[in-house]
Amino acid sequence: MREAPDSYYLPDFCAGRSVAVVAVVCQLLALVMVMSRAPSLEPTGMVLLKVSLFLHWLGLMCALALCGARRGLARLAPVALSAAAFAIVVATTAALSVGAWYALRWAGYGHELGAAELVAFALRNAAVSAIVGAVLLRYLYVQHHWRRNVEREADSRIQALTARIRPHFLFNSMNTIAALVRSQPVAAERAIEDLADLFRASLADARTRVLLAEELELARVYARLEDLRLGARLRVEWRLPEALPEAMVPRLVLQPLVENAIRHGVEPRPEGGTVAIALRVGDQALELEVTNPLPVPGGELPDGNRMALENIRERLALAYGGRAALEVVERDATFRATLRLPREARP
Repeated sequence: MREAPDSYYLPDFCAGRSVAVVAVVCQLLALVMVMSRAPSLEPTGMVLLKVSLFLHWLGLMCALALCGARRGLARLAPVALSAAAFAIVVATTAALSVGAWYALRWAGYGHELGAAELVAFALRNAAVSAIVGAVLLRYLYVQHHWRRNVEREADSRIQALTARIRPHFLFNSMNTIAALVRSQPVAAERAIEDLADLFRASLADARTRVLLAEELELARVYARLEDLRLGARLRVEWRLPEALPEAMVPRLVLQPLVENAIRHGVEPRPEGGTVAIALRVGDQALELEVTNPLPVPGGELPDGNRMALENIRERLALAYGGRAALEVVERDATFRATLRLPREARP
């Protein structure tokens, strides 16, 4: 069977491990139901045995039904998947309850009970199944997304490190520094310090927050290194307010946008171009905007830029959920990336 898509959050009920978990849950539920029942003349052990057998039968049949429906459920969106799985569990419980009722009647038990008791028995079991099923589905959904977020965060970190420390950038920077050592030793020394700062930030935990001023300085460091290589072809304009707020932002969230602007917007153009970095400060949010020319008038940026932008969006989703966004606009031979972040005060 093909691997289920990321939106499929149910475990594989065809696997022995999942069946074992279902059996454990059914046994725990049986214990709770027996311990909370009203006192009766029948021994508690006998009642526990009967309830356990019935619940294990229900649980295993529900697992079997979900196993058989796995291929169809895997094609559904999360909401439809939840509704379908919930309906399968409740319907299976109701059907088996009716079947158990008639099996007991056939075995000679409960002849004095009528249709009303049958309906009440089936509805009661279906209600219990609905409650337990809803809780378990919610738990599985949350657990699945938590696990996926952990995996994506790890992948995002690896991608971020790979994107930030590209071999070509390292080699270009080292070649530039080597060319400056004799002619401009002071500039070469500063370039080495800048490169060390950039590597230090790239190797730090990408999930940490830093001051906005630190993130802006890191972007300046990168721009200075590229300025040594591109010379007059690269022009950088900083449009910042006089006083920067002491706001916290994710590490390495602006520098990649500046890197993309230079690498994909300015470097391919023989005449170079201008990269503009602007900051707008609101009461509740910050806007960082990076503008650069497209490689050719009316052209489009390469796929590498798209992948880097998706990487940033994924990091924002992990850090802020839906409270942050990265929007891009291509218009009049200009590429504009706008980063909107919630304004978080320094702790």
